[in-house]
Amino acid sequence: MSLYIFLVFSFVLTFISGGKSVFKTNRCNCCLRANNACDCPKIWFKKYPERCGAGISNASRGLLNQPVVFVEAAYELDDGFYTLFVLDRDGLSPGKTWSNGYLVFAATNIDAECLKLQTGCRLTPIVEAKFLPCHRDVARYGPLRLVLFKQNEGHTGGPNIISSDRTIHYEHLYTSDYLRLPPIRMNEYTAQYCADSGSHPLQLSKEKQELYRYGCSYMKHHPDRITSRFLKHFPVIPVLQANVTSELNRCHIYEDWLLKPLHPRSESKEFEKTCPFDTLAWARMVARGKNGTEFLAFIRNRVDDWFGLTQIEMMHLEKIMNSSSMFEPVRNEDGSLPDGPPPDIHAYFCPAFARQFKKCVRVASRGEAYNQILWILGEKWSPNLEMYRTD
Repeated sequence: MSLYIFLVFSFVLTFISGGKSVFKTNRCNCCLRANNACDCPKIWFKKYPERCGAGISNASRGLLNQPVVFVEAAYELDDGFYTLFVLDRDGLSPGKTWSNGYLVFAATNIDAECLKLQTGCRLTPIVEAKFLPCHRDVARYGPLRLVLFKQNEGHTGGPNIISSDRTIHYEHLYTSDYLRLPPIRMNEYTAQYCADSGSHPLQLSKEKQELYRYGCSYMKHHPDRITSRFLKHFPVIPVLQANVTSELNRCHIYEDWLLKPLHPRSESKEFEKTCPFDTLAWARMVARGKNGTEFLAFIRNRVDDWFGLTQIEMMHLEKIMNSSSMFEPVRNEDGSLPDGPPPDIHAYFCPAFARQFKKCVRVASRGEAYNQILWILGEKWSPNLEMYRTD
């Protein structure tokens, strides 16, 4: 009975409002940066996907030549004027990223009647589309956020919160008398801002580019992978005993003990030369000598150091994997999906993933080499779980 009354009441209100429901789509919640844009009613450009979180490989294409924009539930918009900002949220330096965004594109004084057009609203920008420059021609991926604000009554000029360097201070949006908060509509994409150039030394060969046309996968359950107190915290990384033996055959552990640098080094070219003696036999000899106690403490500290480094490299790998998961799969020319199981990593991210995956294996193998020395010397090691994440 109560449901029937509600439906009748809703029908009457819809009839009174001229066929438009008076139950409005929820607006976005505060805050501008931390808020999940995908929880908001959507706004999107004609040449962008409507779906929030989708990946776009050519972000500038949809912003050029007076782009056309669409608004979800546009009939709900109040009369007046609106402002649209397109923000690169993570492009600025780390110290600025949390409190500032880079303004890629801006349009103001957008009439509500234009936004309600079923064919879309053609915008005249006050800030033309421009992206941050690429560094060393290396690919960069990050969030591109669209934010639509309602302008306060009587304000039809340009907002004074746009700086000459296109930096938007989020706090200025909250104190501005030009815009109303919270935003009316939002959307966000994972955008490819920069593409790798052929001159970059880590660029994939053409053969590998073709190999990764649809994406790439990694072996999660290698039959020869080893496990230990160290490696069990990194299930994604398949470390083989051959990897660890290769580290033990190099002289970096010996030179590390002699030089005792404050921090270990993770570069691939560090300590490349092969050792003329057996590292494990040498470690047993030092452990039985007058510096044995100091040596064991040093090796234990180094396992801690490499565990922390592996954690950091894994965080970078997980960021690539998480970004990859937001992209739609690459399709055949006829629009169909390729045969076989879907790849683990989207094609856009295969070069970065391959490099970082290789680095994770190398760093974890080096840490496991120190761990195996402790084990052979009869010492047990466990990570300080209060200091390191273990998920």
